[in-house]
Amino acid sequence: MQHTWVRQSFTAAALLAGASLTTMAPALAQEAKPVELRYAAGAPQRSVWGMQVERFARAVEEESKGTVKIQPYLGGQLGSDVEIIQQVARGRIDMAGIPVPFASLLAPELLLVSLPTYFRSAEELDCVMDGGLMAHIEKRMAGKGLKVISWGESGAMDIIGKRAYASPADLVGTKAATSGSRMGVLMWEALNANPATVQATDTAAAFQTGLIDVGATVAVFYLASGMNKVAPVLTRADLFFVPSFNLMNRAAWDKLSPDQQAAIERARQRTGVVQQRREVREFQAQMRQAHVTGGGQLVEIGASGRDAFRRVMEPVWPQMVATAGPEGANFFAVMDAGRKACAK
Repeated sequence: MQHTWVRQSFTAAALLAGASLTTMAPALAQEAKPVELRYAAGAPQRSVWGMQVERFARAVEEESKGTVKIQPYLGGQLGSDVEIIQQVARGRIDMAGIPVPFASLLAPELLLVSLPTYFRSAEELDCVMDGGLMAHIEKRMAGKGLKVISWGESGAMDIIGKRAYASPADLVGTKAATSGSRMGVLMWEALNANPATVQATDTAAAFQTGLIDVGATVAVFYLASGMNKVAPVLTRADLFFVPSFNLMNRAAWDKLSPDQQAAIERARQRTGVVQQRREVREFQAQMRQAHVTGGGQLVEIGASGRDAFRRVMEPVWPQMVATAGPEGANFFAVMDAGRKACAK
C-alpha cells in the first residue's frame, strides 16, 4: 500500500514538473537574447549607402522576428575601410559594407572588375557580374573566411581638377593623384601623367598646395570631402566602376541557426541588387547636379570620349592584370568571357 502511494506521488510530481517546464518554455524562449551583429562601413549615415544599411538592418530584425539584430556603425566609426575588411576577416567585426578596392586587399584579383575603361558602361558590368562573375567572387571570398551576403554599387570614377580633362591629350605632363596601387600608377602613366601618391583624405589639400593637378573619384565623395571647392571641374569620364559587397565573417554566419540564415536571405531579397544599384546611380546623378547648382562645372565626354581613353588603356590591360596576383589571369579570363557573352 505504501509502495503504491509512493509510485502515485512520484508520477504526480513528474507530471507536474513536465507541465511546469512546458509552461516555462515559451517564456524562456522570449527571454533569450537576440544575436547582435556589428556592421561597419565607411559610408556616412546620411547617404544612400547609410539608408540601404539601415533598411537592411530593419528587414533582418523583422524577418528573424527579433532573433537577429544588426547594429550599424557608419561613417568609419570602427575604423577605415582598410581596417574594417581586416577586422571582418579576423572575426572582430561581424559584417561590413566594402568597396571592391578594399576587398582586393584579401583577394587582389577582385580589383580587375575596376580595370580602367574595360567595361563600356555600368550596365555591361552588371551583366557580367550577374551572369556568373559574382558567383566566382563568392567562392573566392569564402576561401578567405568571408560570406558574401549581397553586392551593390559604390559609383563611377570621374576626373576632377581645376580645368576639364576631356581627352588623353589633356592629361599629358599633369601631376595625378593615385592611392599608390600599381593599377592606378599604370593608368596615369599610360596617359602620360605623373602619378603622385596621395591618401583620399588628403586630396583636397594636395590640390590646394599644387602637389597634384588632377585626380579621379566618385561624385559623392567629391562633394562630401569638399574637393569640389578646390577642384571645381568634374569631367564625367566613367573611367571605371566600383562595385561593393556586404560581407560577413563566415564563422559568425555559421553560428546562426538555419532559420536565422534564411531570415537574412529574405531580408536581402526584399531589395535586390537591381534596386540598390539604381538607388546609388540616381544619388550619384543628384550629386553631379548639386555640383553644378553650387557653381561647379560638369563636362560630359560621352561614349566617343570614353572610347578615346579606352584606346590608350587597352594596350596596358595585360600589365594591369599581371599586378593582380597569381589568380589575376584566371579571374580576368572569367571576366572577359562574361563580357563577350553579354555583347552577343
